[in-house]
Amino acid sequence: MAAKESKFSRWLYSRPMLKTWLMVFIISLILLAFGLTGIIGQVFPKLDLTHFISAKTFSAKVRVTVVKLSRLVTIDFIVLGIGLLGILMAMRRGTYAFLTIINPGRKNGYINSVYRHLRLKRGPKIVVFGGASGIVPLLEGLSSYTENISVISFPEESYLLSSLAALSGSNKRMRDLLGFRFGTSGLKGESFGGLFLDAMRKEAGGLENALDESSRVLSLSGRVVPATFDRVELALKSPRKANMAGKTCTPEVTLKPAGVKANPEAVRVIYSADALVIGPGSFYSELLPFFLLGEIKDAVVKSKCAKVLVSNIMTRRNGSDGTFLSDQVKKILDQAGYPFLHYCVVNEGQVPEDTLIKYSSEGSCQVKMDWDEVDKLGVKIIRKKLIRLDESGLARHDAQRLGRAVIKAISI
Repeated sequence: MAAKESKFSRWLYSRPMLKTWLMVFIISLILLAFGLTGIIGQVFPKLDLTHFISAKTFSAKVRVTVVKLSRLVTIDFIVLGIGLLGILMAMRRGTYAFLTIINPGRKNGYINSVYRHLRLKRGPKIVVFGGASGIVPLLEGLSSYTENISVISFPEESYLLSSLAALSGSNKRMRDLLGFRFGTSGLKGESFGGLFLDAMRKEAGGLENALDESSRVLSLSGRVVPATFDRVELALKSPRKANMAGKTCTPEVTLKPAGVKANPEAVRVIYSADALVIGPGSFYSELLPFFLLGEIKDAVVKSKCAKVLVSNIMTRRNGSDGTFLSDQVKKILDQAGYPFLHYCVVNEGQVPEDTLIKYSSEGSCQVKMDWDEVDKLGVKIIRKKLIRLDESGLARHDAQRLGRAVIKAISI
């Protein structure tokens, strides 16, 4: 019976390039030792410090050493140089071969990914409030600067899955996979993301652990933190009559049941954050409800970090989120009950006319910029051209520009 082969020996013998550079390193090390031995042996055959006591003797020794160096056989320097060059090449190319083995097919991409990972690990801690498609470009843009992103989300499956999908950043395939719904068999109507999250919850032993494990398994650029573990229902009470004078109607938003407790971990990450980012998204269904949780609202207001509101590019149907920029800022401040915002990131790019026509049919328009009113609220405006058009010709935030604008805001 053949002897059992170790995993290391199989791995080593199956990687001829790595073995080659290992042998080059050893041979170069031997050459380096020979070269140094030859030089030291000829120039400094004996080291007797008593010969250096007087200046005259010291001067004589220096002259003798210089003479010996000038007469030194060149082969020692050649051997020394070859040894040093071989060691440097072996370390460089051997490391390259090793990293390529770990992540085959990526070549220099692996080294770049290691560097990028280390850099992003040191990025700012950013907490984002959202849970729908609106924050996808924001998270994609921020993922170029940091991996320390926490998305605060309500515990409903749709919110959690959209947050996980948003953290996949530019990985559209991952977003599509999490949102995929089976159309046939006994799983018809079920989403892959829902099944994955349910299985992870049972394996990890709870929702919070399941979300953390999902972030690691899916290699996401951050984590999703439930705002609460209680099952809540969002209730919107529309006003009887819309304001047709330009300013907007104000629906009333409530959470049921009353007295819902916030997740302590969500409160902790808010206090430990370097920046809080609110929006973009629907104010009444995605942003304002967070401020109905007392502990969350207090943490947002009292935390010492930079606080940023990302304005929507377009108003919602019938302008319910606010026709003017100041409307959006006031809604957040009124819900918090305190002027806590530092910055508002705003798109100053013009929406194309044909796109405006599409939105007007739904009672929507581009958010109007009343800079003076916002300035009176004590909020500094960061103005950038952030708009891009998707495949359907609808206005969206450009991910890289938005991420850059937010990072600039929190770095001021």
